[in-house]
Amino acid sequence: MKPEEMWKKSGLDGEYEAWAFGDDPDGLAELVKKGIKTATCSA
Repeated sequence: MKPEEMWKKSGLDGEYEAWAFGDDPDGLAELVKKGIKTATCSA
């Protein structure tokens, strides 16, 4: 899903910024959902 589609689906309004989430975005997102990954930093 594109960031624009996710933003519209969220029901939030205003501006947003989107960026790549590491070299394995789906895997990292799954860790966040499970509560395993709780922080990040820039490269």
